[in-house]
Amino acid sequence: MATAAPTAHVAIDIHGRFLAFDDGAEALFGYRAADVLGQPMAPLIVPEALRPWHEAGMRRYLDTGEEFLVGRTVEITALHADGTEFPIELTITKQSDDPVVIAGEIRPLPDPAGN
Repeated sequence: MATAAPTAHVAIDIHGRFLAFDDGAEALFGYRAADVLGQPMAPLIVPEALRPWHEAGMRRYLDTGEEFLVGRTVEITALHADGTEFPIELTITKQSDDPVVIAGEIRPLPDPAGN
């Protein structure tokens, strides 16, 4: 998947709803942009086991303004539309403050299991 799937770019608002979902995101996650724009990101592309972590980070940002992952790149697992999980590299940036727009650049990583 790492060589076949392009880099994906997404953006969410302060409530975690998709504002942007490019062609790379469509190819990587298996959703059409028209179907996800305005929808909550977490249930669509964040694996269930990671959702509490994501929600805690969003809450912390809302409560304190702390941008823990902004400007960082992390390796985590994402969720495809078909329910499969796959490894990604995620870089988070803040595109604006008013309104808050948080962007993610997502690259698929090789599957350590070789699938």
